[in-house]
Amino acid sequence: MKNLPLIALFCLTFTLGCGLSGKLANLTSNSGSSNGSTSGPGTSGGGSSAPTGDPRDDIIRASHKFLDLPKFSGKMDGTGKTELHMKLEYVKPDRYHMYMYDPSGQPKTETIIIGGDMYVKMGGQWRKFPSTVKTDMLGNMKQMFNEEGLKTVENVQYVGEDQVDGQKAYVYSYHNTHTDTTVPYPFTSKIWIGANDGVPKKLEVIYEGGDLKSMNVVYDTTSDITIEPPV
Repeated sequence: MKNLPLIALFCLTFTLGCGLSGKLANLTSNSGSSNGSTSGPGTSGGGSSAPTGDPRDDIIRASHKFLDLPKFSGKMDGTGKTELHMKLEYVKPDRYHMYMYDPSGQPKTETIIIGGDMYVKMGGQWRKFPSTVKTDMLGNMKQMFNEEGLKTVENVQYVGEDQVDGQKAYVYSYHNTHTDTTVPYPFTSKIWIGANDGVPKKLEVIYEGGDLKSMNVVYDTTSDITIEPPV
């Protein structure tokens, strides 16, 4: 069962079909889990996204709002033995546009997935392939947010207020010690939830083992995104 760094989860899962090693793919997918455990201090504030005093419920509520979005993008930067730099755009129900970059910020690969079709840009030309990504992934993710799945995250705490791109956000931290074949190493994470809309804005994950040491994800949930077949 995955945890809430969910949407990095959601985004990073697509690296499986685009050339990353299985080991790195497993590491990144754990950052995309969503579970919560116990308590943490609350705070006062206006709006439905204000901390309630139950940090786990606050994170779950934010994750469900995120999954209900019609479109979003996420920019991810991972550090470690092998760096990972990518951006992924998503439009419901089954459209994805992923960009992979080298450490200098130059584009390496570009992939578009629409339903059962996948388009990969090679040598400046687009080529079409059958997609290896499950188009019902969003539905599967929603099923992850049950009590059994939430048991793997510990020490869920409300940290305080911060800003992301000039906007107020509430920060939460949590720790996952549960490991299995898809989550081979424990990790500690922080998530920034927008004060104005209750949607995740930023995610940081620190891994306790493996080649991938950290992952930083910044989400854009307001820009207009369209994804069409390139050929």
